[in-house]
Amino acid sequence: MADDLEELQRRALLREVDEEVRNDELKALWKKYRFYVISAAILALLGAFVFEGIKYYKQEVSAQDSIAFTRALNAAVAGDVTSARVDLEAVMKDRATGYAELAALRSVSLLEKEGQSEEAMALLYEIRGTKDFSEPARNVATVAIAQRLMDADKPDYAEVKKLLSPLAAEGSAWKNIAGEMLAALPK
Repeated sequence: MADDLEELQRRALLREVDEEVRNDELKALWKKYRFYVISAAILALLGAFVFEGIKYYKQEVSAQDSIAFTRALNAAVAGDVTSARVDLEAVMKDRATGYAELAALRSVSLLEKEGQSEEAMALLYEIRGTKDFSEPARNVATVAIAQRLMDADKPDYAEVKKLLSPLAAEGSAWKNIAGEMLAALPK
């Protein structure tokens, strides 16, 4: 029994010494790496704040563009084309949201409504030619350009074919529309 008690005391002492050694090792590690741990924590917090700030900013810009776009549509319906164009151009200016694409395409129809077909066509070519707009918006502009070229007094069928051929390719979302338009061209 005395041997058991001594053994328990010896084990307790070894555990206590082992804990002290571990504590000393942890203190040494903390002393050595505390700057890195604190820096990583600060950077993580800073990154989270920046991410949330950018997200908030984008939401605010989108909300402002939404309001301006709706105001432009209401003005166009009311017949105030000048006010509608001003609002649409403001939305198109920063091109930070999808509303810029909608505003550009709506501007095309307003320009045509005002009889400014050349300006409308120039805007369609601008939409088609810039990487600021998404591929679907550029494809809509391409189809609209082709349609207007086909409807022109002197249609440029070669240009229409050049514009629509990539859209009529297998696997393209525009295959059917572009294919029908190409089929309508004279042989």
